[in-house]
Amino acid sequence: MDGPKKTAMYRLTVNNPNEARQAVVSLKQQGVDFIKVHNRVPRDAYLALADECRKQGITFVGHIPRGISAEEASEAGQKSIEHTETLVEAAAFQQGSTAKSPEHALATYTNERRTALFALFVKNSTWYCPTLIEYRNFAFETDPSVLDDPRQKYLASATKEYIEKFFPVPPRTTPVTEYAGRRALFQKLLELVGEMQRAGVGILAGTDPPARGVFPGFSLHDELALLVQAGLTPMEALQAATRNPAKFLGRLDTFGTIEKGKIADLVLLEANPLADIHNTRRVAAVVFGGRLIPKPELQMMLDRVEADVKQK
Repeated sequence: MDGPKKTAMYRLTVNNPNEARQAVVSLKQQGVDFIKVHNRVPRDAYLALADECRKQGITFVGHIPRGISAEEASEAGQKSIEHTETLVEAAAFQQGSTAKSPEHALATYTNERRTALFALFVKNSTWYCPTLIEYRNFAFETDPSVLDDPRQKYLASATKEYIEKFFPVPPRTTPVTEYAGRRALFQKLLELVGEMQRAGVGILAGTDPPARGVFPGFSLHDELALLVQAGLTPMEALQAATRNPAKFLGRLDTFGTIEKGKIADLVLLEANPLADIHNTRRVAAVVFGGRLIPKPELQMMLDRVEADVKQK
């Protein structure tokens, strides 16, 4: 759900509180699992949406809309916040803000404010899905590791066209200082996620494709490595992709840990990820739907996808 915006693909637009309430009721009747809010939802519409979600007993998640502070989003009952940079956007655009850059916006999160905010997240059970991989690639978008990533061979042509349209390669004239600022901000965002973890905020592993350098499935491994870089232990990073999502979804009795009686969808590895989180990429086999899929068969699946992409 979003507010008025030039590009509104896959979004339901609301302009005022009444439309927001009607949208919540309609979506609840359609049986959706949750509602995702985006950053252009007007302040009064957002607060009405939050109130109607409480009345309808439906979860809402997503960005922090402009004009809403992170504290207000948590108090309003938003169950999860997506993208670490959302904190920066919220600070830059909330009422009365004088922030003139992402760096200035982030500076509003003083030690005292961060401590209080993360304690509020814990009190209200507000989860955070930082999607560090997306901002990392934004900060390094001209780097060969992003531009020439070999995993692009698995992307459908329609996905590539979407990325070229909405995440175009920047012009060569882009100032070096702009990337220096982005990369410095990325380091600060890493530190912020580490602080959240130490404060007890629930962290969820996510990636947010399609975007340049972000690949369904593959980039989850990238995200786990970035979570460790942010200060999580390998175990905490693994839990952000297993136990934590199951708990967030209220399905910990069924998924999330390896226990008798739970659904045994597993990834079997060739090396210990607790020793090195990059070992999550060393997949020996997958157990899914009661079937063992060994490494050779997994590779055959990838080969078929690559072949299909080439044909189209």
